[in-house]
Amino acid sequence: MTPSRYRIVLRGRLSERFESAFDGMTLEHGPNRTVLIGDVRDQAQLYGLIDRLQEFGIELLAVEPADGSDGGCGPGAGPVVAGLGASARPAATSRGPSRPTSRSPGAR
Repeated sequence: MTPSRYRIVLRGRLSERFESAFDGMTLEHGPNRTVLIGDVRDQAQLYGLIDRLQEFGIELLAVEPADGSDGGCGPGAGPVVAGLGASARPAATSRGPSRPTSRSPGAR
């Protein structure tokens, strides 16, 4: 399987020391954001990168293909994943079963 090139857009400016933590991805800085760009061999590696970002507490803004090697989505075709703010991230701990907030009439 040939690796695909991805752009992973993050909120804030990451220092260069993070470059080694992301499997050879390069960092590009923009206004109040950092873009990781590099080859990703498969979805498992992509999810691993995203998990690492979450472990570091870095807000993910978008994940998008950086070239047309993903089956037709070229640059500018839109993000694969976008708008993943802090509220959209899965919780790091289990909260147990949810509890109803109100009871229906007659329920005990």
